[in-house]
Amino acid sequence: MQKISHTERYNAFKSKIWRRHLDLFDEYIEKYKNQDGIFLDGGCGKGQFLYRYSNRFKLCIGIDIEIRNDRIKGKNIMYVKADLEHLPIKSKSVNIF
Repeated sequence: MQKISHTERYNAFKSKIWRRHLDLFDEYIEKYKNQDGIFLDGGCGKGQFLYRYSNRFKLCIGIDIEIRNDRIKGKNIMYVKADLEHLPIKSKSVNIF
């Protein structure tokens, strides 16, 4: 029998937890999606969530302190370089944050 390393066990556990969180987030997005609405991802990194949900919203905006060169691009995806404590977005102007 092959012994499984601590790293392999941790990665399998982390993957399982991540999938469960993603399932819950998908359910939430499905419930509140709006084809005419705006989805805002604070701390978007390279934009995986923006891309994942871009077909459910008119506009997907990624906010991050640093805009990455390897960010995911899409026709209704835009990125804004900003601090989350000082968002350049009007209050109540997005559907999901």
